[in-house]
Amino acid sequence: MRNFNIFKTGIQTVFVLGVIWIIFFFTTNAYNNLYNNNLNYIPFNSDIIIQVDVNQLLKGSIEGLLDTEDNEFIQLIKNIRGGIAEEKIGELGIAINTKTILFSISDEGNRFYGAVFNLTNQKSFQDYFSTIENTGIASSNDVGLIVLMPRTQSNKNTFAESLFIGNHASIDLKNIIDPIVVWTKSTTMEYNRLDIQLEKESIHFSGKLSKTLHTANNIKSLSPDGFHTTISNVPDCINDSIQGRFGDAIPNISGISFNYFGTELIEDPEFLVAPEGDFLVQFEKPIHLDSCIKQFQKEMFIDSVKGNKYYYGPKTYYSKQVSERLIYIGVHDYDSTHLKSQRSLLFISGDINNLTHINSRGFLKYLLEIIPIYKAAKQLTGSIKSFEVKLTAEDEKTIHVKGDIVFNKVRYASIEFIRFFLASEFFK
Repeated sequence: MRNFNIFKTGIQTVFVLGVIWIIFFFTTNAYNNLYNNNLNYIPFNSDIIIQVDVNQLLKGSIEGLLDTEDNEFIQLIKNIRGGIAEEKIGELGIAINTKTILFSISDEGNRFYGAVFNLTNQKSFQDYFSTIENTGIASSNDVGLIVLMPRTQSNKNTFAESLFIGNHASIDLKNIIDPIVVWTKSTTMEYNRLDIQLEKESIHFSGKLSKTLHTANNIKSLSPDGFHTTISNVPDCINDSIQGRFGDAIPNISGISFNYFGTELIEDPEFLVAPEGDFLVQFEKPIHLDSCIKQFQKEMFIDSVKGNKYYYGPKTYYSKQVSERLIYIGVHDYDSTHLKSQRSLLFISGDINNLTHINSRGFLKYLLEIIPIYKAAKQLTGSIKSFEVKLTAEDEKTIHVKGDIVFNKVRYASIEFIRFFLASEFFK
């Protein structure tokens, strides 16, 4: 028996090492350039820059494989070697095992998103991305740039070329040891830097971001429960969307605090998607809850109202006018003792698994469970033990960021995220 166990362990070790060779073979096939020349082509007026060191992420995954012998992850890697993903990545002409740069840029009232890659084959890069709608491209022999257009434009490549050959951003590339780094522009020439560190069973956020949004004064929040989020920087796009749907009936939102517990799929007598959570919403101007409820009822979001309760299909929600600018809506009755003051611009904590929790016994849940993207997301959130991220204002222009995502024991952060992308079948 002892000899059999030794033989079994040896076979497993050889198998794991074989998969590691597969990973390296897979990545080095698309990587012949040892230099990250794309770092010299970051557009000058980028307000957000993200550097992703794919090589470092892969190293972390290999260490995790050696420690855990994760058979499920190994099978996903094996499927890549014989599947369509390898073929497609080869068609891109991109050196995936290098540093990739993502950027965001504002020009003439429009926002553009793009990326700068190191290339293995300029022609393959041009042939592939030139066929993608609303995508501008520019390239040299070893560096390629793509930029996503907000709408169809006849001069999409002209804009991409102007970013590629124009002035380029100067960012601090010294002392970078983490696989993901984010820069946000603070002045015309300077950037704040946020480092994202991946350790064995955790992800650590530390650094600064540039502050561009207004903040609500004296924001109130719920006591954390379930998956908790409090935000006092509500993006303009959310308020614009609300204004477009409801007009002046609902003023701009200045802050939101919620505890989320899952989603209920209601199939009888009609199909409804009902969020299970408690929501505290603060507005920039006074609001009357009764008129808000009536507007929701007019839009068929609410079936009936009874006192402080309203009904969405068979689902019961409670409501409360807390103050002239603050309202509460949730699956639990309002309790003033659960309110507290919040100074953070953004605070997220709790059980992230609630984001993918579906409460249903019907056929639709079964269908949802076999959809790759949902199945992969549920597996990812289920591997996370704790989640906490906090953003606080350091001054009028700077945000301090601190946070940790801790995974369950023997769950490597890098492996879990790569597992998510592979299992979700993004490459197909």
